[in-house]
Amino acid sequence: MRVFLTAGLVLALVSGAFGQAGHGTGRLVGVVVDENEDPIPMARVVITLLEYEAMRGRLPLMPKVKISDSAVFATTTDARGRWYFNGLSGGKWEIRAWRAGYVATNSMRDILQSSNNREVKLWLERVKEGFYSQDPAALEQANESFRQGDFERARAEYTAYLAKEPGAVWVMMIIGDCWKQTGDSLKALEAYQEVVALTSADPDRKDALSAALAKIGECYLDKGDRERALGFLSRSVEVSPDNGTVQAWLGDLLFSLGSVDEAIRHYSIAVVLAPKRDYFHFKLGLGYVNIADYEKARACFLKVIDLDPASDLARQSREFLEDLKGKKTQSPRLD
Repeated sequence: MRVFLTAGLVLALVSGAFGQAGHGTGRLVGVVVDENEDPIPMARVVITLLEYEAMRGRLPLMPKVKISDSAVFATTTDARGRWYFNGLSGGKWEIRAWRAGYVATNSMRDILQSSNNREVKLWLERVKEGFYSQDPAALEQANESFRQGDFERARAEYTAYLAKEPGAVWVMMIIGDCWKQTGDSLKALEAYQEVVALTSADPDRKDALSAALAKIGECYLDKGDRERALGFLSRSVEVSPDNGTVQAWLGDLLFSLGSVDEAIRHYSIAVVLAPKRDYFHFKLGLGYVNIADYEKARACFLKVIDLDPASDLARQSREFLEDLKGKKTQSPRLD
């Protein structure tokens, strides 16, 4: 549920200890596009090896092995939004993409040590409002600290940036995320509430307001106050009903509360608003499994696979489809 933006500048990402990464024969190609399927040039694409599969010739020595020093490679999309990497080791990789003015995205892939890996399509959602960047280098440094998990340093860098751009409400929101990641929910709440105060009277900033309300709801959920969490997430949806992400967030909370039918309703709205977000289809499928509507669940999991066959969600969807073999949708009870 974390939302953060990047400036899209060149990164110096070089790892000193690759293990076997970077010395394989795998090739991965892909494209970065916006919501309208238009290519996004000059987007930054970074891939990180999370675990590799050791090989001797064509025979695996052992199953996937964790490595402590992940290999990291970076590139920039061309004029057609396309990118590629060569010489990759087989294993599980994380793929991240971002560009200034867009919300960052990430995906997981099991990459074969061959040239026939499926093409990866990454969608970036354009930021609608509330984002400023007169010092992109400083912002990118803060973003990189955040991505590396150094949240205290990231918070200091975002705070310094905010002194130059006091109207950057999305940066205020990320500062709240930093506080939350370091365990200070009170400071996180204060940061999110400041965003609400700055955006609640401005109809052009409803996306920032909606996200801040949802994050306040998250804070209360972390405290175990599900009633207040539900109230803030419901307000988030009311402010921005056409935002698929907040619809899915509310669905997640309702699902955790056992209100599966209501969760399904919000997941269903989310997949209509953002039909290419595989996560939304996956969660809708889980909802249908819980009410034993197996035919609709199968359709959702098949959609996840169709959207991105090589993703981790697609792998999980195949496992669910295997489990659902032979199961028939139960008729609703008449009480």
